[in-house]
Amino acid sequence: MPAIAIYFGASFLEAVYILILSEFLSYLPLMLFLLNTLRKLSFKIYKPDFVNGLKSFNSSLIILINNLTDFAKNIGLRLILAVIFSPIYVSYFVSLRIISNFVRFSIDSLREPFFPIIMNSFKRKKNNDIISLIELYWLISLFIICPALILMQLFIPFIFEIWTLDKIQFQPALFSLLLMSLLFYPLYVPFDIILRGFNENKKILKISLTIIFVFFISFIVLIKFYSFISIGISILLSEICAMILYLSFAKQFLIKKKIKLNLILFNFSNLFIFNTCFVLFLIANTDSDLLVFLYFIFSYIILTLNIKKICSNKSIFFAKNLITNIIK
Repeated sequence: MPAIAIYFGASFLEAVYILILSEFLSYLPLMLFLLNTLRKLSFKIYKPDFVNGLKSFNSSLIILINNLTDFAKNIGLRLILAVIFSPIYVSYFVSLRIISNFVRFSIDSLREPFFPIIMNSFKRKKNNDIISLIELYWLISLFIICPALILMQLFIPFIFEIWTLDKIQFQPALFSLLLMSLLFYPLYVPFDIILRGFNENKKILKISLTIIFVFFISFIVLIKFYSFISIGISILLSEICAMILYLSFAKQFLIKKKIKLNLILFNFSNLFIFNTCFVLFLIANTDSDLLVFLYFIFSYIILTLNIKKICSNKSIFFAKNLITNIIK
């Protein structure tokens, strides 16, 4: 709705009003649907209990802090760029980040269907299903995310020029670093789902604060040497740090549940992802796109030949079902 309003000549402020209105209108049918569903399930709507609400709020403060931390990471980054660099550099970063965020939201779209399945597996103590679902997320990373990001790095420069009407200069090195950081995200998303599902909010907060600390320290150190590109390097380092921390906390938690992770597949996935990072780096910094792409296909063949040896049959079965459902 804001985009349509802008197309018909709305100002920036008018577009914001339209955005607020569209948000409100989208929540109305959602609220009506929810109330109707609750009535069908014989739920009764009671008057608000403010005392109980305050108690619940107090017990959920860590969740609130986690949400504020996530918000600060996204908004705070833009404020830092606006202070240190000129507005034109902020526009470079925001334009590229929109594309990478689209991929991140696509990865996150699997969270909601995965969450009840994984938690139900914990409830029924189906340890093999839990491991298979975690492996499935890694397989999605290897066989969907990795090749998709390689293709993006190859074709986005041409699309970016059309999209921005050639008003914003494409930054291939920065874009490749943003894509590299996305590669590590699916590896720890299953761990994040599990920790959130069991309300391990203190551990999640520790991870978030450590990530912010790593980002700021690396950014302060690297900005002297790499200037604007340092922002991409810092994001990449913080994502690698997040993966290591999530693995550490999740591994400890799963051991208590008597569940053993397939670390061979995890390490193999990391190896292939670092290889994909290398390919993205070559595409961004060299002109040998065809040779680099052929190298990636060769490495992909090696991955395909070895994956069955280190991956459970059940996770491969889940992956085939997922692909079949997507095709349908």
